Amino acid sequence: MLRFILTGYIENALSQAEYDKLEDGTFSGRIPFFKGVITFGKTLRECEDELRSMLEDWVLVGLKSGHHIPVLAGYDLNKEPSHESMAANSSNDHDNLILMSPALGHAINSWSIKKTTV
Repeated sequence: MLRFILTGYIENALSQAEYDKLEDGTFSGRIPFFKGVITFGKTLRECEDELRSMLEDWVLVGLKSGHHIPVLAGYDLNKEPSHESMAANSSNDHDNLILMSPALGHAINSWSIKKTTV
């Protein structure tokens, strides 16, 4: 099992994807056990990329909404996350932790998303 649970889950789900070439030359893709996750693309690569994006959105929306997410290959995203103390990592209060994403240009804290310049 991969150390990165969400990545491992997505990769495992995508390994079960089924693709079909349609009569008009385009492609469709779906993943069994993921109701409503189906995509279409002009090329197989486009269909694969769309399927990955659709699956990621499906999982994140499902988790946010409290829906049951299928357990795959030992990856159970329905479990409550375990929290580790950050006292050893910082003398600051962990409530003030801000994660920076230079690629996205915003800071994320536990209460809100605030636009910043990087």
